[in-house]
Amino acid sequence: GNTIFDVFHTTSKVHPAVAAHLSAVDDVPAETRVAVNGDKFLLSVRPLKEDDGAIIGCIGVMSSLRGDV
Repeated sequence: GNTIFDVFHTTSKVHPAVAAHLSAVDDVPAETRVAVNGDKFLLSVRPLKEDDGAIIGCIGVMSSLRGDV
């Protein structure tokens, strides 16, 4: 598997998509706009939790946008 750094071709923790994922694993949901290969998206990332509330990762959804990022 690829890391979030691999997917967005960056090593920066402040890249909007990386920062959103890191926020989610710290139990803070995040949304941001990102551009990928010239296409614009809204990225929504939420913590992924076990039944006991333990965070085991995060889950994100990207939706296509029209207009500026």
